[in-house]
Amino acid sequence: MSSSAVSTTWSHEQAQIEASRNAPSQFYNLLMATEFVAQRLEIGDVVLIDLPDEESAVEATVVREIDRTDTAVHATLRVKGREDFVREWPLGELVTVVRGP
Repeated sequence: MSSSAVSTTWSHEQAQIEASRNAPSQFYNLLMATEFVAQRLEIGDVVLIDLPDEESAVEATVVREIDRTDTAVHATLRVKGREDFVREWPLGELVTVVRGP
């Protein structure tokens, strides 16, 4: 491999990181996030979710015991500056986790 190929690759990675500074959800998905089924969530997990009044995904922390039924997972989430709320995911739906407990 020539040194120019390495340099080009590095420049591309740097460009991706730089472009993601204003879009944290893309940065997480690219470098740090893990996707798994909602039924594996635990208290303390930090997930990326979309909210209607936000331009991009926000971090939400699972703050209470998770209610798992035969068809869905219900988790109480906390987003900085908001009241806690419950989010429901159907069984098998993937969630993006950026940090664990």
